[in-house]
Amino acid sequence: MLETLLRYVVKATKKFDEQQIREVLNQSSIEEDIMQDFIDKYVEEGIQQGVRQGERKLLASQLKHRFGTLPEWACGRIEKTDAAAIEQWSIRLFSASSIDEVFH
Repeated sequence: MLETLLRYVVKATKKFDEQQIREVLNQSSIEEDIMQDFIDKYVEEGIQQGVRQGERKLLASQLKHRFGTLPEWACGRIEKTDAAAIEQWSIRLFSASSIDEVFH
């Protein structure tokens, strides 16, 4: 289980490498409930990242269907924005007559 957790944290967060995490774990006396809290936190973060990726992918697909091939700038904005902007742009998509109107 620890190996799976280490791999997940390294891949999902991209903040730590496996050796850093191993050193912290080896220096600590981690109880089972603390380990479970740690696992729960990173699983939840992974779920949230997946949701955000899905929202971005859906918006890009809808924009492409409505306006054709997306310009690079639009793809970049979608990729770098937060959930609130994605929601706002998704609503604007219904009334916008151009891709520019969605983002402005």
